[in-house]
Amino acid sequence: MSKENYICVAITGKGYVPTTFVLDDPLIRVGRSSSNDIVLDPYLNAAVSRRHLVLRRKAANSWFVVDLESTRGTYLNGKRVTEETEIFPRDVIQLGLDGPMMMVTWRTGDETSSTLHRPAGSRLSPLPFPLALYGDFPYKYRVFQKLGEGGYGQVWRALSRQDRKWVAVKFLRPELLLSEGSDSTIRIDNLVQRFRREAELTRRLAEMGTPGIAQVYEVGGEPEEGFLYMVLEYIEGRSLDRILAKHGPLPAKLVCRYMLQVARSLDAAHNVRWKSSEDTHEMRGIVHRDVKPSNMIIRKKDNTAILCDFGIAAIEEGADRLTLPQVRVMTYKFTSPEVLIENTIAPATDLWGLAVTTFILLTGGHFPYDGIDAAETLRQIRQGHMNPLGGYRRGLHPRLLELVHQALSPRPEERPLSAREWISELEWLEATVIEEPDPLNSAETQADSEESAPSHP
Repeated sequence: MSKENYICVAITGKGYVPTTFVLDDPLIRVGRSSSNDIVLDPYLNAAVSRRHLVLRRKAANSWFVVDLESTRGTYLNGKRVTEETEIFPRDVIQLGLDGPMMMVTWRTGDETSSTLHRPAGSRLSPLPFPLALYGDFPYKYRVFQKLGEGGYGQVWRALSRQDRKWVAVKFLRPELLLSEGSDSTIRIDNLVQRFRREAELTRRLAEMGTPGIAQVYEVGGEPEEGFLYMVLEYIEGRSLDRILAKHGPLPAKLVCRYMLQVARSLDAAHNVRWKSSEDTHEMRGIVHRDVKPSNMIIRKKDNTAILCDFGIAAIEEGADRLTLPQVRVMTYKFTSPEVLIENTIAPATDLWGLAVTTFILLTGGHFPYDGIDAAETLRQIRQGHMNPLGGYRRGLHPRLLELVHQALSPRPEERPLSAREWISELEWLEATVIEEPDPLNSAETQADSEESAPSHP
């Protein structure tokens, strides 16, 4: 099937997870009924009829929209559709004046990758998922749903055409790769190198059987075209920061179990050794540098903590450092004081992040040290002004209190020196601490999890 025959239909609207469909059918039915090719949620918007409209291809690069006498009408670029009407790439179709919107896009024979996502006078992509029609994406995947985004990139999940399984697709923002300016070349080179290193380190850890790490299936794209992406294992679940916001303090035994799983991932990462691609020297130790609840996903199928986002990870020995100009890449409240001051690469920052995460999971979101910025937080740490864990929560096992307080000591020599020390302590605590009701396994939580997770179209 020619790539020009694929049409990209992006759905947005109140209550909808941004979703993009890539279809190669000459007739596409849209509505609330399950018999449609694109089925819209019947409970989210009453403006959508059971059989609302069809998109019809009459010839190559020639598409039309037909309203099926819908209750609230169909609008093309703000004008009501009363008869079969031709549509053009980047047109917007709205299902009812207050209903969801569909943006339609397809490739024409003279379009290149760059012109498709960068129209004249703009560097921004008209495609909500800009990779939808890039490379072999239209042949491999049928549906894309947005999971999240940050300052440098986005993460979507993609439904495979072949086996109907989901994967995760992480990509850098195209406008960043195509920006212009005196310092843009250096910045773009850093972004590209860091992204590729993240993929390399994550893939290496997963291939070595490191527990709690998502697999990397593919890395591709060309920065000159504005695309750089990786395809990863899709982890269905919720991040620990979302769980914390919903349920408050977690059971101590559950916290020990999750932190034990993360500590095992960190231990493997900190001790990995391999040869450089040129096989000229040995590299050792992967330091995550951003260990915090938002980078830990609790996998739904087995309640396992998965450590994600190695985007600012670094190699402890044997490799060059990658930094972004005038940007401190670490999250200061989760970074050990000596590493924060010296900006060094050391496992200590991951162990401090593990300790801070343990503290806030047990207290429902409180931090061990106060401070409105890095300087104030460092002053509190140096002066030993730690908020006592027992002041927020009573009844915790004395050995757990001791572990957390030692791990957050201003003096590095008093803390656990490796992830293996954490593992030893957490294994004992996980086996010893009395089980409490698990809020993540309640009927209410299961229902909430299903509602909060991106729904299958």
